[in-house]
Amino acid sequence: MALERKTVETEPGPGGTWVNGRRLGLISRFVGLQFLIQLVSVLTGLLVVRGMDKTHYAWYTIVFGLQGSVSALSQFAVAGGIVAIGGESIGDRRAFGAVIAAARSQRLLILAMVLPILVPPYWFLLSRAGCAPGTAAALITVIVLNLGLLLEEQISAAPFALARRYHFPQVYELGTFGLRLLLVLSLSCWGVFHPVPVIAASVVSLAVGIFGFLRPAAKGFSARGSKATPDLRKRFLRYCWNGVPTMVNTMVQSQIGVIVIASFGHIEAAADLGAITKMAVLFGIPTAIVEKMFVARMAVEADRARLRTIWLQGIGFALLAAVVLVGTVALFGEELVWILGGQYADISEDLLLYGLYLAYLLVASAAFGVLQAKGWLKHSWLVPVTILGAQLCAFPWIDAGTVRGVILLKFAGDLAGGVYSTALLVRGFGGRGRI
Repeated sequence: MALERKTVETEPGPGGTWVNGRRLGLISRFVGLQFLIQLVSVLTGLLVVRGMDKTHYAWYTIVFGLQGSVSALSQFAVAGGIVAIGGESIGDRRAFGAVIAAARSQRLLILAMVLPILVPPYWFLLSRAGCAPGTAAALITVIVLNLGLLLEEQISAAPFALARRYHFPQVYELGTFGLRLLLVLSLSCWGVFHPVPVIAASVVSLAVGIFGFLRPAAKGFSARGSKATPDLRKRFLRYCWNGVPTMVNTMVQSQIGVIVIASFGHIEAAADLGAITKMAVLFGIPTAIVEKMFVARMAVEADRARLRTIWLQGIGFALLAAVVLVGTVALFGEELVWILGGQYADISEDLLLYGLYLAYLLVASAAFGVLQAKGWLKHSWLVPVTILGAQLCAFPWIDAGTVRGVILLKFAGDLAGGVYSTALLVRGFGGRGRI
């Protein structure tokens, strides 16, 4: 146990106590690995986008909406709970093992409650897009398997971020993404490029990576046989229920575009939206730095002055990265669309707008990530109310059946939510926001 405590305390990360040279070395290694991860992800995404016709890619986009919805919910309730609650006990194997046990029970509760509610609407969206019942059943089956593995990944990866061992999950991601690329490439060579086998390739690669690499390594952070205490279960439930409106809103917002467009039956627009979101990979490296380094560091920082310093550093980094990346999209927009393929040439006008939206999300994740990291969620239920209210007000004025309309709808809601989240920040730093 003493050795594990030493590991935790000697890798401070952003805002830590290392000299600048060693801190820059840590960040440069992180960026280098993240670049390789993003490169492999881009290659896989391009194979899928260019290899499927628009109808099949629309199905692929819709069914991934189910995964995105539940994953967004779990990211807040389970992985977020581990960060907010487990940050206090990351050096104690028995105490942290109890946190992980509580998180696993929370995960099962979420799956049991949410899947029966979400599967029927996504079945309807697939049928609206012309998907046969047998194909829809196969798509939902493989995506639920993929989802279960992703939830296990969230739990197993959380302790590495808290312990500031940033590179281990990156090595796992690189190996998993690399295996998926090889499997997708094999499907392409064999001419079996249908959404079902493509998603099945993701299931296989995740299973190999999680059970062969990530989960065995994560067991070192918790004592064998640790059980969740009643107090921990109550804390997780309190954390969850205080954030239910935020979680539901996050779930809806993550897939609102696909839901709105698919409900109108605009198959090509659903495919266009799925293609344009591939450009989010440009923001993958700075987003990973903010979420896996700055936010995780804030979760374990007890000193208020040091916390404020790390928070400001994260915002400064996000602002700089956002300016650089929006400039890149503005200068090379046509080239980026060309990479996606000629069938998506009509999305070039919307690409810059989407880039601006992603830039705002990057800065917002740095500014408001501290709310979840420290559990400053009192009155946070008003954030989704504000977001949905703004979107309802904006809905009559935009064409929500188009890609541009969906981006504007999301932009309007997130800008309004940012205003109220700023008020939560003031309460949190004033010592009045913790649940």
